[in-house]
Amino acid sequence: GFIGSVLYLINHRDEDIVKYTWQVISATISIFVAVLLFQAIEGVVKYLGMAGETLFVQTILSMFRSLGWFVFLQFFIAYIARVFGSSTPLPEEGEARKEVLEEIERDVKSWAVVLGHMTGFSSIKAWCTLQQAYKDDFVASCAIIVMAAVTMWVISKATDACRHYVAHRDGRLDENEKIWDEEVEELMADVTGLTISFLVVQTLRFKIAGFMPSPEGDLPPDEELNGAESRLLFLIGLIFAVYSFSTVVLRHRVPLFERYLKSHFGRLFAIVPNFIFAWAFIFSIGSVLVRMGLATEGDCLGRVIAALLMTALCLGCIFILDPIADSDATDHHVDKGIVEMVEMLGVIIGISWEKSFDAAVDDIAIKVHEVNHYIMPPFTELAMALVLASIMMPVWRFFVLPKLFELGAYDDHEEGSHVAGPHDGKEVAYLHGKSVDASSRVKDEVKRLASGEDHSLETGLRLPLVSNERGLGSFSGLDQVHQASVDSVERDELQKQQLALHAEEIEDLKRQLEAEQRQNREQGSMYSREREEDLSMQAQKSMAEASAAVQRAERAEERLPGG
Repeated sequence: GFIGSVLYLINHRDEDIVKYTWQVISATISIFVAVLLFQAIEGVVKYLGMAGETLFVQTILSMFRSLGWFVFLQFFIAYIARVFGSSTPLPEEGEARKEVLEEIERDVKSWAVVLGHMTGFSSIKAWCTLQQAYKDDFVASCAIIVMAAVTMWVISKATDACRHYVAHRDGRLDENEKIWDEEVEELMADVTGLTISFLVVQTLRFKIAGFMPSPEGDLPPDEELNGAESRLLFLIGLIFAVYSFSTVVLRHRVPLFERYLKSHFGRLFAIVPNFIFAWAFIFSIGSVLVRMGLATEGDCLGRVIAALLMTALCLGCIFILDPIADSDATDHHVDKGIVEMVEMLGVIIGISWEKSFDAAVDDIAIKVHEVNHYIMPPFTELAMALVLASIMMPVWRFFVLPKLFELGAYDDHEEGSHVAGPHDGKEVAYLHGKSVDASSRVKDEVKRLASGEDHSLETGLRLPLVSNERGLGSFSGLDQVHQASVDSVERDELQKQQLALHAEEIEDLKRQLEAEQRQNREQGSMYSREREEDLSMQAQKSMAEASAAVQRAERAEERLPGG
């Protein structure tokens, strides 16, 4: 029934439901593999005595392991992106280069998400271990949250500076280096969000129940939240979800709010609430299921049933969110907020299934140890985790991710991004994943004007949208086209009529520019109001210059013999 339901959803007639389902599947696989591998590795570390005996030593060693994960993340993703360690250079240009970059992007995304989640759980482990030292002090627990946020900000800045140095060591930023830098930067934000949100929910559960959960988030059965406490935790998580949703909707409508959210802590306050909702959902529903006798420690079947119930709840939410996205009353920004909520549903499902698989793997490892006492349970768990990961990772990389790219799930991340690279000094804009040579487009437009071809409304659409370093767009070809036709008129009086047509064309271009601005604002473009005013003034100036040139040509014609 479960498999049949998933097949029904991925073949649904509504394209949005299909995309949301694939996004949930992607998030579920990534979080499931990451948690499974991390727990298995931690089990081996603990068995080898590398986790420490006292709480102080455990905290120090956990912090060092967490820092090691941060460093490993930077280097491994750089290797996958071919920043170094690759004996095969990137093709210089053309379709071959584009295909290689697409493969690199998908490889980086598949590995980065899993390693990012593993780094996040390592960070959670470290800071929650520190929190255990103050498990009876609410104020100290809150102070640890602030300490974690500041520490991770320092780590983010330091790693960002290192990546910038490595990427620009040859004096230019290649596309694969940009992919590496942006993907890791996004992951660092996610790691911070995972850590801070888990610490917040741990502190909330301590305040509600009066007992600090373990670093894994478990409470003793007799200390589990009761019905009223579970509802309170769920309500708090829902409030954070509403806040996060509102930040996505309002950020492109309130300029001051958008500038704030571009800062490190602004992005943090946008990411953390979503994860708080996910953790609150998991622990509040989990407490209810434990009170019902399900999802208890070591109960493999109960945890499977709990995972199925969680999955059904989360997939059911898709049918609630989809009509909101389809409504005429909502815009693109609301859709983005819904997409982020869908990704959190995938996190919830992934963690729920990992708990059930963790119980099953523990049970198998114990039975194997009973048969052969030389095989220790932690190593059996690690071997099984590696086998499961080796099965799921290729499925995710070669089937799920390509499907998400096909459905446009990553369009918001790719659209309009500027990629600097070895293009002979030409400025390139990447629109919908396709490169556009701006200079050649302008030259073609000038030739069309000079040849006297029909200049329909379509001309404005063919002008290049050039992306500068700030990610803002400008119709920089407009003045070049205008100047070329003005020079042509001044050289030959008979071109006066063509210039008049060009003045009319500029008016058409201005209308197209305004329509383009409206469309880009609806689609979440990074246009600022100041830049829009500059573009409008530029078009008006070009039109005025064209009109003045027409008048000069008319006066010159009157002075000609027989004029």
